[in-house]
Amino acid sequence: MIKVISCGDCVELGSYKKHSEFSKAINYTRVDRPQNFLVSFVLPSIGNGPFNLVVYNFAGLENSCIELDSTIFQNETYNSTLNNIHFKIGPTFLKAMILDMYLDQSPLVFLLENQSSERETRGSFDLVFRDHFQKGVNLIFSGALREGVMKIRGTGIGLTPSGDDYLCGMMIAIHFLNLNQRQNQFNLDKITNEIYSVAKGDNLISNSALYAAKAGRVSGIFNEFLESLSSGDITKVKEKMDAVVSTGHSSGLDMLIGFIMAIEREVQ
Repeated sequence: MIKVISCGDCVELGSYKKHSEFSKAINYTRVDRPQNFLVSFVLPSIGNGPFNLVVYNFAGLENSCIELDSTIFQNETYNSTLNNIHFKIGPTFLKAMILDMYLDQSPLVFLLENQSSERETRGSFDLVFRDHFQKGVNLIFSGALREGVMKIRGTGIGLTPSGDDYLCGMMIAIHFLNLNQRQNQFNLDKITNEIYSVAKGDNLISNSALYAAKAGRVSGIFNEFLESLSSGDITKVKEKMDAVVSTGHSSGLDMLIGFIMAIEREVQ
């Protein structure tokens, strides 16, 4: 029997088939809708998420197919919606923190610098990547949303490419700003739906993250980081930012960079 500690509020009942397996997570896709998104059984170190089922271990998940029934929802349910938070620590300070603490931990950190670093030799893969990504970001923030998203979607390496993680951060920022009453300057659903429709592809892990971000749903780790911004406590913000950055190889930091840049553009 599977012992679930908590269940994300986007998890649906149904029959599921194993999609992929890692040391701290096992992903499943619905049998009747295999191309939609994944649910994930994760260890407590990964924590809560909209599609996560947190378990102490993977006992009971040896088979390739499982059935999620109503007994799953007898456990604690994680509420993945964003809270209405008025932050006391803004994007300028968060950018400085990232440049000081995580300079070499994401291929996208250069986006936060006033001038691109010249550490790479011109013509190198890194510089080509930077030029390509910067052009996509410039398109997005100049109003050519669809063209910009097309340029950076799926860009980068890893289970969830940096481009997809960046777009997740952007969509979360749009929801965050909407909650903080800045919604008169943009159409929330139109923008997030367009980003999602252009960005989604064949990577179900990325698609699940993009879908959650489109709906304004975030992990427990990211929600705790956002809540720390309203405290004004620098030590607490650093602690919660560390937790976000520890998510994936660079996924957490890539998402954070997309979030900060979208917040900064709106505040300006």
